[in-house]
Amino acid sequence: NMEDIRARLVQACEQILLQNPNACEVRLKLGDLALDKGNIEKAMKAYRKVASTPEFTMKANRRMAIALLRAGDLKTSLQKFQELPLLDNEDLENLYD
Repeated sequence: NMEDIRARLVQACEQILLQNPNACEVRLKLGDLALDKGNIEKAMKAYRKVASTPEFTMKANRRMAIALLRAGDLKTSLQKFQELPLLDNEDLENLYD
C-alpha cells in the first residue's frame, strides 16, 4: 500500500543521507515526504538545511513557502514567495489551491 511505499522511501532517503549528508535533492525529497504527511516542522527542517546550499536555495525557499502556506501562516508564506527572484506556474498554483 501507499503507506508502506512512503515508509520505504523515507528509509531509503535517510540511509542515503547517512552516507552523503550533502545530497540536497534527497533531503528535499525527505522534506516533501514529511510535508505530504502533514509534518510541517520536519519538512521545514529539511528545507532550511538545503537552503544553505547556494544552488538549492531557491528550490528550498519555494518549498518552505508552500509548507508555511499549508501550515496556515499566510503572511510568512507570502513573504517567502516574494523573496523568490521569480515566480513560476507551480508557485501560482499553490497560492490558489
